[in-house]
Amino acid sequence: MTILLVLAVSVAPGCGRKSEPLGERAERYPLTTPDSSGRPVTIPARPEAVVTTDAAAGTVLAALEPPAAVRALPDAGADELATVDADLLVVGDRASSPQTSTPVFRYGAPRFDDLPDAVSRLALAVGRGPEGVRLAADLARRLEAVRERGAAAPKVRVFIDAGALQTVDVNRPLARAVQLAGGTLIRTSPGPVSLVRLRRFDPQVWLVLPASGTRLDRPRRRPDTKGIAAVRTGRVLPANEVDYAPSLALPARLDALIDLLHRPAS
Repeated sequence: MTILLVLAVSVAPGCGRKSEPLGERAERYPLTTPDSSGRPVTIPARPEAVVTTDAAAGTVLAALEPPAAVRALPDAGADELATVDADLLVVGDRASSPQTSTPVFRYGAPRFDDLPDAVSRLALAVGRGPEGVRLAADLARRLEAVRERGAAAPKVRVFIDAGALQTVDVNRPLARAVQLAGGTLIRTSPGPVSLVRLRRFDPQVWLVLPASGTRLDRPRRRPDTKGIAAVRTGRVLPANEVDYAPSLALPARLDALIDLLHRPAS
């Protein structure tokens, strides 16, 4: 896995612009840096107050210990964000754009390998560039170790239950996590799975999302699913996509998923 930990960013110290390696001269403002979506964000002065609506970004900010005061507003609506008292607003990469004069930094990692880069960029935005590069390097090392462990593990057939025998897109965080952990999915696109196909696939692990409405004991009670391997061996298990958000806990959670998928059946 090759991860670029040093990126060119545009730093504007007063007049003109100069390309600087990520992590260097993070104290120079005004500063322009790309956020996780690639959009340039200009920050006129070192942030003294940062507000984040994204829980995963919050874990990064807590680890970086920026000089700014950081406040989490996970449930803030558009009206509150429009008038928020902050020098920098950090939102998730899928959040709607708030109407505000405050610089907005979008944080996210479309792929797990993008996490170190996302951390580095956020660190630069809050004036902790060198610390962010070190943190990103550690994350890259841990993610690579997890990826190697997952690749060496035996393949396990996994059904992700989104409700009513529907499954999720292969690019959703949980689906990507399952594949990294050595799992094989029943299909690569979201949609319904017929009972015939489900029984033929015979998943060894059946993961149930909270919003699915599926009770963990329901497959065992249904005559048409109780013979499936995951049901017979007691491996119908709860799972949550939020566990695989781009937080600092991601490597540990991927490691735990490998254990979960490959532990002996009860």
